[in-house]
Formats: sequence, structure tokens, C-alpha cells
Amino acid sequence: MCLKGIKMKKISLLSVIFSVCAPLFAQQSIDTQINSLMGQYALFDVTNAYFTMLEYSYPERATLAGLDRANDRLDERTVKAEQKRREDIKNIKDMLSKIKKRKLTQAEKTDYDVLERTLEFDYYLTTRGRVQASPLYYLAAQDATYDVLLKRINAMTPYIIEPRVKLLPQVFKDGKDNLKGAYKSEAALAVNKAYAAFTSIGDMDGFLGKDAGDEARNSLKEITDVTKTNLRNFFTKLKTLAKNAKPEPKKSPSYYDMILRDKIQLDQSPDELTKSAEASLNKAKQNLLVMIKAFNLKKQNAEVKDFYTIAANVKDVPEYENLLMTVAQEIKKSNKAMNDVLPGSEMKVFVNHMPEYPAFLNPSYLFLPPYGIEHNLVGTLFIHTPPTKTANPRVELNAFIKKNFTLPQIKLLVTESVVPGKQMFYSYSYNTKPIRRALASNAVLDGWSAYAKHLAYETGYINTKEDVLFLAFDDYARAVKALADLKLGTQSLDYEETILFMMSQGISKEDAEVFTRQIAFNPGVAAGELRAYEEIKTLRKKYKDAQGADFSLAAFHNNLFYVGKVPVSALSSELDYAYKMNKNMDMKNYTPKINY
Repeated sequence: MCLKGIKMKKISLLSVIFSVCAPLFAQQSIDTQINSLMGQYALFDVTNAYFTMLEYSYPERATLAGLDRANDRLDERTVKAEQKRREDIKNIKDMLSKIKKRKLTQAEKTDYDVLERTLEFDYYLTTRGRVQASPLYYLAAQDATYDVLLKRINAMTPYIIEPRVKLLPQVFKDGKDNLKGAYKSEAALAVNKAYAAFTSIGDMDGFLGKDAGDEARNSLKEITDVTKTNLRNFFTKLKTLAKNAKPEPKKSPSYYDMILRDKIQLDQSPDELTKSAEASLNKAKQNLLVMIKAFNLKKQNAEVKDFYTIAANVKDVPEYENLLMTVAQEIKKSNKAMNDVLPGSEMKVFVNHMPEYPAFLNPSYLFLPPYGIEHNLVGTLFIHTPPTKTANPRVELNAFIKKNFTLPQIKLLVTESVVPGKQMFYSYSYNTKPIRRALASNAVLDGWSAYAKHLAYETGYINTKEDVLFLAFDDYARAVKALADLKLGTQSLDYEETILFMMSQGISKEDAEVFTRQIAFNPGVAAGELRAYEEIKTLRKKYKDAQGADFSLAAFHNNLFYVGKVPVSALSSELDYAYKMNKNMDMKNYTPKINY
């Protein structure tokens, strides 16, 4: 009866739209218009069903989708809950399959594709026996707790973190009791991540007790003490599992194949992506060596590893006390440099010190974006300065800053994370559909952040010889990481061999270890970033060649923001559509609505 009522409302609304828009329909195909409207309603229904499922069955992912009502819960990690999720996903897949894709508009087909890939990957995960065989599944609860904690640091309205903190001990206890085994690669990763989680529990004591009274602080201390105990027991279990773990058997499609296709949402095969990454690597290497030679090291043949020698001698480094202020000043300078090629409003972010746990994968900085469909569009740029271990903390901190925060490095992190990078993309793609903002892959966003650094070079913000050297190395490192990602993901190399591969390409041992850790915990992301970056460059050339003197770089960027996050393969057709839609729109003066 309820469903019937909903259908009647839709038919009534459709008739109103039809009567109001009759002159328009007279000019266009009535069937096309009706099919489009019905497609919009159907996609809305599927999206609504999916978000409802997230809120109740996947509260951790619901937080990242911007549904803050789920912030007080963690995912239920039981076989029964997995079975329920599988049934729910199947029902939503059935809803989606009843939509006639061929009758949708191009934009609607893209949204359909995003939903289809998301559901396929979700369903696949429920078949992998995570409750009994995936230690990283349990450690994801620690990440989910930080997803709320990091938001709480700068939020104008309080983000409640205590409920998730209180649930953490039970998650680790369940992991210890439920896990029967694990594949070799995942078991090793889980051991490292569990150690990082254990050694950074102090983050929670500090952040939770900051504004609490003595009684509340003592209560929270008891909870974190229990978390430490249960996490220690879980860690012991993981070490036992790691000793007996076996490699994951090769299947077709493999876990990595599924990640590339349905999570990163790429259409190219690993072989095709590898070939492209090798070409990018060769080109980036040539450019890097040209820049290294410009520093006249009095060597007959320049090598990639010479970059580190030059970098160690860069003089422009802020003192520890001035680090955050320097970052803020560079954001202002970058905003000013982008006046003619990007929308007019300045990008602003919070800049703050980073807790220890995120530094496990982000040793120097982390950009925390707005989550999914949330209304607050301001992200946070976290800067990491590690705890000191010597009797000379100032010397120790300044040495860390000299290695990680020279002015050329600060310029790159600003252009990547804030303007014209990720913060600007999030702000100006705010009006895209929830499907894209919350469910689409971040590949196009990551590709944009790589492109943004080169845009900063074009506009003169990245302007010194040292700046350009670091930019060239950044391009080279991106290509190396993408190729290593593919080699590790397809099991051509194991974890240790991947580190050695990077070192063979001239990457330092320390960087190789960090890069390998990043791609192991986030498979496919590096490959997706490089693929999207190359696609954005190709499309810019396409429109510039076609439009000649009429080409506007600002319009190209505005249309990218209009499209938002989509699968890389859909970007070309979506941009064509955006150019048609925005032919007479004054997006140059458009200002996003930002709540500070």
C-alpha cells in the first residue's frame, strides 16, 4: 500500500511538470523527456535506498558519505550482519537493474554506472569472509573513530566521538575471537597497522580529555586503557596468524581487478595501465634529469638519486614556531596567483597539527576533505610534527622540518591540497549529485590535485629553480608509485620486492618504504591518480586545439568542477555535456556557499 502511494505521488508530480513545460516538450521528443524524468526518479529511489542502507548497516562509511547521524556507531562485525548486508545490496542491485539504462541521459548513465560499480564492489566484499579472515576489517574501526575525531578538532558544532571510542574495545576483542586465518600479505599489513594503532592511543586521551572535567577524563582513560589491553591481545593474535599465513590464491577476477574496476572505477586492464605508467615514468625521468643537470653538480651523468643531494641543501625552511603560519601565508599567495584561471572566491581551510595515528600513512601532512554530502565545505590541512625523542627537541623538530617542509615542498602541498587543488575541487563541485560526491571514485579528484601543481607552475606561483625541481620529482614519484601499485596489486612483486623496485628507480630507502606502505593499504589509488591526471591533460589539449583563440582555461576548469567526481572513462563525454550546458553561464563569478 505504501509503495503504491509513492508511485501515485510520482505520477502526479510528473503530470504537473508535463503541463508546465508543454512548450518545451513541443520542441523536443516527449518520449525522451518522460524517460529522462522517470530515470531521474528511479535513480533517486536507488540512491535513497543505498544511503539508508549505509546509515543502518555501514555507519562507518555513512560518516564518510556525510551522514553524521551515524557517527555514534561502528559497523557490526558478525557473520549474521554480513549476510544481512549481502541481502540488502542484492535488493538494491535488483532495483537498479530494472532501470532501462538506454533511455537515460548521458549524465544519468554516468550516475547509473557509479551506482552499479559501487554495489558490485560492496557485494563482492560481503563474499570474502571478512569476519573470519580479514584482520584489516577490524582495524578499520580505528580509522572510523579517527574519521570523527579529526572532524571534531576544528568543527564549529561538536562532533561526538565518545560513543565510537567506547565501542572500540569490543571490536578488537571480537577480532581476536573471530579470526580463523588471514592471507599472508594482509596479515603482515595488519601487524604493522595494529602496532601503529597501539602506539598512538595517546591521541585519544589527549583529544577526548581536552575539555572534559576530572570525572569524564577518568572515565575516558578507563576506556582507552581497555582498548589498549584488547588491542594488545589482538596484536598477539595477528602475529600468530602471520606465521601460518599463506598467499592469496590467484583468481579471475582477482581482488585487485575488482578494486580497479569497481572501487577506483577504471576501465583499463592492469596491463594497459602498466604500459601507460611506464610511458609516464620514462617521460618524467627525462624531465627530472634535465632539472638535476641545471644544478651543475659537476657530475658527468645526472641520476635520480641526485635529487636528494640537492634537496638536502635547500635553504628556505621555516622555523618550527612559524610552520603553520608559513603554510597559511602560502595559501594566500596561491589564491592570488590563480585569479585569471579559476573561479574568483578565495579558498580557505583550517590548518592544524596532526595526531600521531594518521602519520602512519601520511608522515608529513594530510588533507581532510568535507565528507560526502555534508554542508560544511571547509577542509582541514593537518601538518605533522612528530614527538621528540632527544634532549634537544628544537634541533630534532627543525631537522624534521628541513627534510619535509622546505618552501618548495610547502608550495606543492598547498597547491595539491588547497588551491587550486582538492579544497577548490570540493568547493566548486558541491552542487553535483550525492551519487557523485559520496559514491564516485576519488581518481578524478586525485588527478586534479596532480594537475593543480602544474597549473601553479603555469601561473607563476611555483617559480624558482628549486620549486620546479621538486615538481619534477613529484611527477617522477607519482609514476613510480603507480607502476609499483600495479606490480604489487597483480602480485608481480611482493611487499619487500616493491620497496627494492622503487629503490632501483632512484627513490630513497625511506621514501620507498613510505610509498610502498601507502600503496599496500590503498591499492589502486596511485594507478587511478596517474590515469586521471593524464586524462585531464589530454582533454585540456583537445578543447584548446578545437577552440583555438576562443579557448578559456577558466571555462575548462569550471566545467571540470561542474562534472565533479566521475569514473575516468566518463570524463570526456561528461565534459562535452558540460560545455553545452554552460555555454551562457557566468561561472567565473560563481561563489560556493561555505560555512566557516
